[in-house]
Amino acid sequence: MSITTFLRILVRSIIGFITTLLLLRFILLLVGANSAVWFTQFIYALTDPLMAPFAGITPTLYEQGSVFDFSIIVAMVVYGLLGLGVQWLFDLVDQAAQVRTLTDKRTTY
Repeated sequence: MSITTFLRILVRSIIGFITTLLLLRFILLLVGANSAVWFTQFIYALTDPLMAPFAGITPTLYEQGSVFDFSIIVAMVVYGLLGLGVQWLFDLVDQAAQVRTLTDKRTTY
């Protein structure tokens, strides 16, 4: 397995993990989960740093204990696009390496 393939898999895994955590946060807020429970506190603590750049970017809706925080969805989209951008860069590096290899093979004949 090449290094770019490994890095591509690593980026996908990290973005998938981040997206899953953010989705859990969204669901917990939406259903009005008790913030005194350790699991809820744990998810909020893990996702607070991920949400910091997006704090206050959109209005938050409150209804009978439920919270609809649209900024979580924005964060999920941005992190997903960031992951795609990084993978695109890895693709460019991989293609450049392939071109260099083909060029080197042609010049050796």
